[in-house]
Amino acid sequence: MLPDESNSSTSIANMALWYLGSTDEIQNLETDASDEARGIKLFYTHTLNAMLQRYDWNWATVYAHLQLAQLHPNDEWKYAYKVPSDCLFFRRIWNGRHVDTKYDTIRFVKGKTPQGQVIYTNHGRHCEHPPGTILTPQEIEFESKHFSPLGVYTTKSFTEADMPPMFVDAFAMILSCEIAVKYGGPGASNQREKNMLLADQLWSLAVVRDANEIRPDEEYISDIAKAHQMGGIPSMVGRNGGRWEALPNNYNV
Repeated sequence: MLPDESNSSTSIANMALWYLGSTDEIQNLETDASDEARGIKLFYTHTLNAMLQRYDWNWATVYAHLQLAQLHPNDEWKYAYKVPSDCLFFRRIWNGRHVDTKYDTIRFVKGKTPQGQVIYTNHGRHCEHPPGTILTPQEIEFESKHFSPLGVYTTKSFTEADMPPMFVDAFAMILSCEIAVKYGGPGASNQREKNMLLADQLWSLAVVRDANEIRPDEEYISDIAKAHQMGGIPSMVGRNGGRWEALPNNYNV
């Protein structure tokens, strides 16, 4: 997918206002001092991060070798790896397949140290070192480059131009729900309810489109397959407690 240069934080903010029936227009979200701009900026990053963490978006997924932070960091784990600086949500350690199964899932846990956030795991091909060994920076760089596992995570390093069109539609509609009560005008509560229903539908379309851009292993059960098994796909807005939004069995995008 080529970047869409027409997407920007300002255009998404104006879409959110448009979805509320507002005729106001923000010229630049970063510099605009209007009440609407301040309100949207309050929710913009939070709403975006929530959307990114709720689903494994392929367009925002990064595969990168993890940098070794420490050997034998505690009694439970053999290795501690630094959480990548552009990581928003760490999802898995690559096991050589597209998805994890109960037979080959690589265990890990995210933790906090005085030096920063780390990923604890027993998975790695590092040279055997006795507990208490302290590697030099050069040794750490060498081992990270040649022996560290591949981490899979959702990145926060992208621009609005990288967002797929259907994701932008869902993002703007969900953002409109967040600001509806204050900026929606008369009947704002009813408008918010309507927009929440539309947001769920747009979220579903974005998830389906994203899922159609992978060709997984046979063992993989996609959200779309789960949707047919369970009666829908996960609701983003959570209006009904994160219920599964129903899709017809012949649904496709």
